[in-house]
Amino acid sequence: MSAFRAYILNSTQDAKVKADSAAKKVMEGTKDTVTTAKKTTKEVVKTVKDTAATKATETKAAAKKTAAAPKAAAKKTAAAPKAAAKKTTTTAKKAVAKKTAPKTSVELQFAGKSVSYDALVDNAKAAFVNAGHKASEIKTVNLYVKPEESMVYYVINDEQGSFAI
Repeated sequence: MSAFRAYILNSTQDAKVKADSAAKKVMEGTKDTVTTAKKTTKEVVKTVKDTAATKATETKAAAKKTAAAPKAAAKKTAAAPKAAAKKTTTTAKKAVAKKTAPKTSVELQFAGKSVSYDALVDNAKAAFVNAGHKASEIKTVNLYVKPEESMVYYVINDEQGSFAI
């Protein structure tokens, strides 16, 4: 029985040595990975900062050009005839043009029916007017669509109502 016990102890010690060796290899690999990640992160941060600085400089330059365009247009307008003034004003407006939101549409489809967002809003407004209100009074429109009930509930200027889809 003592030979078996010695065998178990040796096997256990061998397993501990192998486990410690594997743990050291994993730790070394982890340290290398962390070091590489830190270097990569620093490079990315530097690139982002450089790009941001470049974009900021470009934006400032574009802003100066945009600011200079109306001043130049004003000088030309004072000296030029009215037709020339309209052209410079149009040029200045094009330089300062803002982005507009894309055209969107919503189509609700359920139970073989299809209803557009615009139709729902128009129907809500019509129901509001049919309830004795004026269309010119409408300030806010909130719709709550419940397809499972085939109903639309609306709140227009804090007045509640509903209609069937």
